[in-house]
Amino acid sequence: MKSVKFINIALVFAVFTLILLCGCRKRADENAMMTKLGYTNVVIEDILSNSTVFSHDNEQEIARITELLPLPIGRAYDSFSLQTDSINEISIVYTYDPDNVYAGGNGLNPFYETVSENNALLLFNSIGGLEKVNFDYYYYEDGGLNRMESYTLDGLTARFGEKTLSEEPDLYETLAGNIQIAEFYFAHYSRIYLGENPDEIVYRSGEPDEITALPNGFWVYLYKGLEQAFIMPEKPGGSAQILGDIDVYYFIDQLDSRLYATRGVSDFFPESYDDVILTLGKPSSERTIDGRKYISYLLRRDEPEEPDKYYYYIFEGGKMLESGLIYGEDYSVLNVD
Repeated sequence: MKSVKFINIALVFAVFTLILLCGCRKRADENAMMTKLGYTNVVIEDILSNSTVFSHDNEQEIARITELLPLPIGRAYDSFSLQTDSINEISIVYTYDPDNVYAGGNGLNPFYETVSENNALLLFNSIGGLEKVNFDYYYYEDGGLNRMESYTLDGLTARFGEKTLSEEPDLYETLAGNIQIAEFYFAHYSRIYLGENPDEIVYRSGEPDEITALPNGFWVYLYKGLEQAFIMPEKPGGSAQILGDIDVYYFIDQLDSRLYATRGVSDFFPESYDDVILTLGKPSSERTIDGRKYISYLLRRDEPEEPDKYYYYIFEGGKMLESGLIYGEDYSVLNVD
């Protein structure tokens, strides 16, 4: 009996040790884009480990949280202050830092809103009783306030959904889902959004080479040979310029002419299937049709009533053939199935 009891105790000790060594919390799969912006499992865990309650008595703990937040591009952390006059709010001051730049594509930063929203979400998750977050961005060269952004928990819930308050790994995945892949990967330089009208596309890309009505009711604007910027943050240099073969924009019809989907088709896409998975992480869906692999990433809604929209890629033998944006996942409307 003593030997059995000893074995049981040894097994319990071994399991306990294994849990300590492996960690009690499952970590989310990281992707290169989030890492480049400063969001890693370790950073999020460090912020949550300093969680506290909103109070002037806890300013030391709150200071550690604010200092751990990933820095917005072009900014340096300066200070924070707490206000309790009407509601519990925190104001965080950032100054201009010309050395903190995003070295991708043409130098544009499509992430400033995303980083602000993600950091606000981290603050609400780590400071109990917090009701409002303010980010004050200053240019000290002229002493003026460059930009101020404010967030409430209700406002972020409308953006992020019901997982606004969560723990790792759900919190990491929520933050990752807020990255504006649509801006970053498709027509990055010209900011293409689903729901736009034809005039906005023409304004950015010029007159199309062809305008065609499809049997399914869609109207197609076709461009040939547009130069596009594709950004690969996991690779040295961070970007590659290529000459696209065909870019296609699908509008619902002539009367309700909202941009429903886009296609970029080329023989010279620099990214492979492995590149995309490394950069963006696990896709929302993945399937194989007639030997071609289709993967898609669910994008955040810009309006509460907006339908689900996705960024999709099509591969054959690991090589990218097409990429674009679409409402829903019915690729048959594009005649690409």
